[in-house]
Amino acid sequence: TIEQLSAPTRLLAGPWSHAAPTSSAPGPRIDHVPQMAAFFAEHLGAPPGAPAPLPEWSLPHAWYCRYSHAPDPVLDIVPGEWRADTWPSPRLSTQTLTLADRPPYAVRPDVGMDAWISCAGHLPYGQSGDQRVDDAKSMTWDFPVAEPIEIAGHAHLRAHVTATCPHPILAVRVCDVDQDGTSTLVSRGTLLIGPDGDVEVELEATAYRWLPSRTLRVSVAGADWPNVVAPGGPGFLTLRDATLTLPIYQPDMSAPVPDFAIGNPESSEDVDGITWRVERDVARRVTRCVVGSKSHYETPFGFASERYDGWVSVDERTFGQHAHSDVEFVLSFPEVTSTVHSIMDLTTSGNTYEISINLTVKDGSTVIRERSWQQTFPRA
Repeated sequence: TIEQLSAPTRLLAGPWSHAAPTSSAPGPRIDHVPQMAAFFAEHLGAPPGAPAPLPEWSLPHAWYCRYSHAPDPVLDIVPGEWRADTWPSPRLSTQTLTLADRPPYAVRPDVGMDAWISCAGHLPYGQSGDQRVDDAKSMTWDFPVAEPIEIAGHAHLRAHVTATCPHPILAVRVCDVDQDGTSTLVSRGTLLIGPDGDVEVELEATAYRWLPSRTLRVSVAGADWPNVVAPGGPGFLTLRDATLTLPIYQPDMSAPVPDFAIGNPESSEDVDGITWRVERDVARRVTRCVVGSKSHYETPFGFASERYDGWVSVDERTFGQHAHSDVEFVLSFPEVTSTVHSIMDLTTSGNTYEISINLTVKDGSTVIRERSWQQTFPRA
C-alpha cells in the first residue's frame, strides 16, 4: 500500500491489538499522543505558543520486529526490537522455500481454533495459543533455522491446488517452533478457491525474527475456523509444486530508531467478566467456541452498559455450522433508561446461509419496538 502512494508517508506499526498503544496487550506499550501531535504539527502546522516540535526519527517508517517467543493467549509483552527504514526498503529481498508434494489431505473443519481473532481489540479476542494441535491436523513442512531469519511484509504461498470439497478454502499458517515442540503463530492467510487451478495466498503482513535452533514451519489446511467459515462439506485438498516466498529483511543495527515515551506499565486487559472457552462433544463430534464480555461505564449525564455473548459450532462430520450472538446495550439517564437487545442466528450447511435477527427496543421495561428478519442466500 505504501509503495503505491505518491505523497510523503510515515508509518508506525507496533505489536498492539486494536486498542490504544499506551494500554494495549501485547506491548511494549508507548505513549502515542506525542506521535499524534507531531503528525498534526507536521501537516497542519504548530499552533501559536505551542512547545517546540518533538525530535523526529530520521527514517520515516518504523515498526516493531517480534523475536522468537512462546505462545501465550494473554501475552503482556512480546520480545523484539524497533526497526526504522524507508519503505519499500533496499534491505528487502525474497527467499523461496519449496514445499514437497504431499498425498491428498482430508479436510477437517475444526482447524484454526488455536489462532483466535487477535485484532478485534480487547479480551476475549486475545493472542494465538500453541499451534501444535492445529499443526497436527494440517499438512506441514519444517525448515530448521541455523542463522537468524527476519521477515518484514507479506509472505506468499503459490501452488496448484485441486479441491473436492464444496466451497473449498486454502488456509496457510507460518509458525515458529521451539525445540520443545511449542508452535508460535507468525502469520496466516486464507483464500476461497475453486476446484482446480493455480492459486496465490497472501499472508498477513508481519515483522518477525526466527532465532537460531528454532524451526520455521509452514502449515496448510482446508479451514481456518472459526475465523473463516469452513467449507460446505468433506473433501480433499491436493497441492502440487507449492512454494512459500518470504520477504527477507536484513536490518541495519546501526540505523537510528525512535525513542518512544513509555506507556502504561500494565495493559488495560482484564479477564474478569469475560468468557473464552472451547468445548468439544466427543460422541457427537461437534466443537463449539464460546465468547462473552460485559462492561459498565460513565457517559455524559449518565451510564452505559454493554454485553456481548455468542458461540459458534461446527459438526466435524457434516461440516454444518451455526453462529449465535446475544447482544445488549443500555443507556441510563436520570429521566430514562433505554435498552436495545439483539439476537442473531446464522447457519450454513451445504450451499446456503440462513440468518435470523430479532431486535427489541425498550423504554425502561416497556417494549416500544420489535422487529425480526429472516433470509436465505447462497454461499459464494
